[in-house]
Amino acid sequence: MAASQAILLLQKQLRDLCKNPVDGFSAGLVDETDMFEWSVSIIGPPDTLYDGGFFNAIMSFPKNYPNSPPTVRFTSEMWHPNVYPDGKVCISILHPPGDDPNGYELATERWSPVHTVESIVLSIISMLSSPNDESPANVDAALKSNKESMAASQASLLLQKQLRDLCKNPVDGFSAGLIDETNVFEWSVTIIGPPDTLYEGGFFNAIMSFPQNYPVSPPTVRFTSEVWHPNVYPDGKVCISILHPPGDDPNGYELATERWSPVHTVESIVLSIISMLSSPNDESPANVDAAKQWRENRDEFKKKVSRCVRKSQEMMHKDRKISDNTKIE
Repeated sequence: MAASQAILLLQKQLRDLCKNPVDGFSAGLVDETDMFEWSVSIIGPPDTLYDGGFFNAIMSFPKNYPNSPPTVRFTSEMWHPNVYPDGKVCISILHPPGDDPNGYELATERWSPVHTVESIVLSIISMLSSPNDESPANVDAALKSNKESMAASQASLLLQKQLRDLCKNPVDGFSAGLIDETNVFEWSVTIIGPPDTLYEGGFFNAIMSFPQNYPVSPPTVRFTSEVWHPNVYPDGKVCISILHPPGDDPNGYELATERWSPVHTVESIVLSIISMLSSPNDESPANVDAAKQWRENRDEFKKKVSRCVRKSQEMMHKDRKISDNTKIE
C-alpha cells in the first residue's frame, strides 16, 4: 500500500517539475518501469566554483516515501566537503527524520514528509554554493591540512569556467585551448600582434601554465614563438607586473596594486600582454639586450621584431598546411 502511494506521489512530483522546472535542474526515470529511480542533472549555480558544470546523479526513493528520504548519489565526479568519495550527497534534508543522534543537526533541519524533490534540489544547489565543512562527508575536501587538493579542484572549476567564457566572449587577437584535454592547468594560446604596433600581423604562440592554487597565485606565460621584446626573457617567459606574486615588490619597482590579485582573470592577463606589445617597458627589463636596443638603436630593434613577425607568419602557414594535409589523409 505504501509503495503504491509513493508511486502516485512521485509521478505527481515528476509531472510538477516538468510543468514548473527548477532552474539548473532536469530529471527523468532511469527505467520507465521503475518510479523509484530517477536520473537527474544539476547545472552548477552561477557565480560559484561549480558554475557551468553539468553534474549527473541518481536519486533513489524508498518504498515508504515520503516518510523516509531518498538518497542522492552523483555519478559525475564531484569534489565537495558534503559529498562522499563515492558520490553520495550528505546534507541535513536527506537525513532520517527526528533528532540527530550525533547532536549536529536540529530535527527541523532533517527530513520531513512535507519535503519534495524540488526542496531537495534547492538544498543541493545551496550546498554547491555554500559548502559546510563542520561535519564533512569528504574529510579530504574539508580538512584545512589538505587544502591543496581542494584548491586544485576549485582552480580546475574556475579555469574551465574562464575558458568557456573566453569561447563565448572572445578577446580580439587572442585564442586559447588546452594542450591536453585532461589537464586544464596548461593552455596553448595564440596572440596576434596588435594593429599599429611593431608586432602587427604576427601570430605568437605561448604556453600559459596555472598553479594548483590559482587564482591565489598567478600563472606563468611563456612564448614558444620567438619574441624580441624588453619584457620577454630570452627563453620566452613574459615579465609583466600582473604576473608577479601578490603583495609588495621586494625590489621596490612595482606597486602592490600593479601586481597579481585573485580578482584577475585570463582575460585581464591577455589584455596586459597585448598592452605590453604595444608599449614596452625598458625600465626593469627581462631582456637587457632588447631593452638597450629599444633605447639606443630603434631601427635595428624594428628589424629584429619584423623578422620575428615574418617567422611567426611562416610557422602559422606551415602549421595550417600540415593540418590541411592531415584532414585530406
